[in-house]
Amino acid sequence: MQPKKQTFKSYRISIFGAGRLGSTLARHLHSLGNSPFSLISGSVSWLELLAADSHPVNISSRPDDLHRESNLIFLCVPDQELPSVVQQLANILFFDWQNAVVVHCSGAQTAQVLQPLARLGAVTAAMHPIQTFPTKTEPASRFSDIYWGIETAQANQKQIRDLVHDLGGHPVLIPAQAKALYHLACVLSSNYLVTLVSLSSEVLAGCGLPREDAFKMMAPLISGTLESLGKQTPEKALTGPIARGDSETIRKHVSELADQLPHLVPVYRSLASETVRLAVKKGTVSPASAASLMTVLSPPDGDTGNG
Repeated sequence: MQPKKQTFKSYRISIFGAGRLGSTLARHLHSLGNSPFSLISGSVSWLELLAADSHPVNISSRPDDLHRESNLIFLCVPDQELPSVVQQLANILFFDWQNAVVVHCSGAQTAQVLQPLARLGAVTAAMHPIQTFPTKTEPASRFSDIYWGIETAQANQKQIRDLVHDLGGHPVLIPAQAKALYHLACVLSSNYLVTLVSLSSEVLAGCGLPREDAFKMMAPLISGTLESLGKQTPEKALTGPIARGDSETIRKHVSELADQLPHLVPVYRSLASETVRLAVKKGTVSPASAASLMTVLSPPDGDTGNG
C-alpha cells in the first residue's frame, strides 16, 4: 500500500542520529515550521541542548521510543550503523509502516539497506544532501539551495523529489549502481579540497609562516576560485602556469619539492598531470607544450614516484 499523498506540513518527522547532519537537519526542519516529532540519538545530554533550537516533541536514546505518529523518518546515522538501526526499527511492534516514508542520508549506501522496512510496506529511499556539516552547531541555512542525491524505486521518485523541493533543495536522481562513483565525486570535491588546503599550508610553512596564517592568506584565493567555478566550466576557470604552458615554472616546483618536501612530489606530479589534461581541453596548451609539461612531470628513470 502506498502512503497517502503528503504535503510537507502533514509530515510528522523523526530523526535518528543527532550528529553533525542530524542536528543541522533538526534545526532546518524547525526553521521551516515543521519541528521533528522525535529526536533519537545516543547522547541525551546533547539532545537536550539541541531541543532548545529544534523543539522536538520528544527526545530519547531508545529507538523504540520513536513517536508512533511519525510518518517520515530520517536516518542520519553512520553508514556502519545503518543495518542495525533498520533492524531495530523493523522490530518495533504495531507501527504503521505502510503509511511511512523512511530515508537514509548516506552518500555511499544504496536504498537496499532499507529493505527490511520496505518489506513492511514503507516507502524507502536514499536521500543524500550534497553539503558538508563540519560541526553539530551548523545553522539551518546550511541546507539552503543545495542539491540532494536521491535513489529510490521509480514509483516513489515523485514523492521523494517533492520532499527535497519542500526542504528547499534540488533533487538529482542517482542510479543504485552509480552510488559509489557519485560518492567518490562528493569526496573529491569536499574532503580532498580540505586535504589540498592543508598541503598548501604545509608548503607555506616552509616560508616560515604559521599554518593558521597560511590559510588566511589563501582563503581569498580559494573563495575566488570557487566563485569562478560557480560561473563557468573547470576548463574555463583554470588559470596558472600549466594553463599557460609554462614548463620552466613547473620544473622549479618539482625541484623545490624534491629538496624541501619530497613526500609531496608524487602528489604534485599526479595533480599537475591531470591539470595538463584540463589545459589541453581549455585549448591554451598545444600538444607540443603538453608533451613538454609531461616530460617535466615524469619521474626520472629508476624513480618509482614515491618521493
